[in-house]
Amino acid sequence: MPKKRLRTTNNRSYSVADLRQAYTPVKENIEEEARLREENAHKKTKQLTKKKRQ
Repeated sequence: MPKKRLRTTNNRSYSVADLRQAYTPVKENIEEEARLREENAHKKTKQLTKKKRQ
């Protein structure tokens, strides 16, 4: 059997799979971030159009 590759941090070893799971955000969070990003983009365009009108 091939050895699992381990990453070491502070003398602790983590398998790559463990790290990947630890750093994968929850799907809901991704959706929330996307929605916020859209809202912010919309606000920015609104501000720009206001500036142009003045």
